[in-house]
Amino acid sequence: MQYECVDCGTMTRVGCPEGTVQRECPVCETVTAWEPAFEGEGVSF
Repeated sequence: MQYECVDCGTMTRVGCPEGTVQRECPVCETVTAWEPAFEGEGVSF
């Protein structure tokens, strides 16, 4: 599943978590919140 950093918009792939994820952003260089960018069988943005 693709996730997007809520601070800078950087995209990354996260295994199986759902909802908001807290992890380090390589661009912000700090732990930020990440929200699903799209999910499911079809693509929804």
